[in-house]
Amino acid sequence: MRRRQDRQIIASCHSEIFAGAPESLASAKHMTWRPGVSIGTGGWVSYQHLLFDRPEIVFANAAASESLFLGAKCLAALTRDPPAEVMQLCPDLQRGQGRGDSHARTARLCADRFQARLLA
Repeated sequence: MRRRQDRQIIASCHSEIFAGAPESLASAKHMTWRPGVSIGTGGWVSYQHLLFDRPEIVFANAAASESLFLGAKCLAALTRDPPAEVMQLCPDLQRGQGRGDSHARTARLCADRFQARLLA
């Protein structure tokens, strides 16, 4: 089970051709056309986010996904201020820095929903 926003690795020869890299990332919500992938409703899920010096690819239940990505959209989506511990670990976020810092770049190139269909 993944959240709709979680990005999964797509590794294929198509990725190399269209994205110029052997692996790309696509949001789980853009992968629902694949067999066995669907959007669930209801229930309760608890998440543990992994924060590294920069976004990394991690494996959970044999699926490769991106670790916590603290880009501008993620920070804007927080319902409250980021925890003090995160700001202490990532002082560039506190200064409001954007592009150029290690947390402003994803672990791989990101495909939109149209590209995700081509790459997989």
